[in-house]
Amino acid sequence: MKNKLFGWAIDEVIELLRSVEKNNGQRLISVFEEFATLHRRKTMSVRNYYYFLLQQIQKDYALKLYIESFGVKIPDGDTRRFDKITERDLLLKVLDYSQPRSVRAVCMDLANGDKKLFVRLQNKYRNLIKHNKPMVDSVIEELVQNNIPVRAIASNVESGNILPMPVIKQSKPLRDDEIQALFWGLVRLVKRTAEEEVSLNLKREAEFANSTLQKTLVDTRRKDMLITELKTQNKKIRDELERTKLKLASEVSKNLKNFLTLNDLVKSRKMVELRDFLAKINPSMVQNTE
Repeated sequence: MKNKLFGWAIDEVIELLRSVEKNNGQRLISVFEEFATLHRRKTMSVRNYYYFLLQQIQKDYALKLYIESFGVKIPDGDTRRFDKITERDLLLKVLDYSQPRSVRAVCMDLANGDKKLFVRLQNKYRNLIKHNKPMVDSVIEELVQNNIPVRAIASNVESGNILPMPVIKQSKPLRDDEIQALFWGLVRLVKRTAEEEVSLNLKREAEFANSTLQKTLVDTRRKDMLITELKTQNKKIRDELERTKLKLASEVSKNLKNFLTLNDLVKSRKMVELRDFLAKINPSMVQNTE
């Protein structure tokens, strides 16, 4: 089973970083599109993973060293900016109402739990709704043509919890029972709105808690992976040290055997005879050897 990093195989992660490194001046979105097509992923999914990975590398020096061990050059931080394509992608994601969710929840998913990026995405969405109506209309038209439900947008700024009071044309005064029915209708409407708001807040808190839990689990898996890698390296070092000890012991034993053999030769009878002969020829030579 291949090692994984934040849900991706490590080989795929390294390939993505190398693709970015040798993009030859292309816009990163083009690199993400090519990579997504090759690996059957969504472009925005590849983009979000790449920037999430950069954030984790900046936070964890051990992870940076681990990735650099594959010979990959890691970019210096998150240098992205919002261009026309990413703005359109943001609108496509948020205005898509096929799965009814709040703007906050969609932006939190796109930011992968990064609070700073989440705020940037949410603010960018609001600015686009307010100041770039042509792009908004174009995105809505594209969604409608693809039969995708579109999120309702307030005409100016998002209206929040304001309930518009209907204008009723009445030719005669309301009866008491009609006034009472209208009153209780408003009470039920306010109650239902309050319940929906509470439910939405609970859902947001649950989504945020779930996002935090997932991030914690990912961090735990990453640390377990690094610990496993370190244990493997330590075992290799211990095995190498053991082989070195055995080799050294063998060399010492061999040298000791050679020394004993030479010592036996020195003490042999022929050597003694040779020394006696030399003593007769030159006594001073034997004294020097002793």
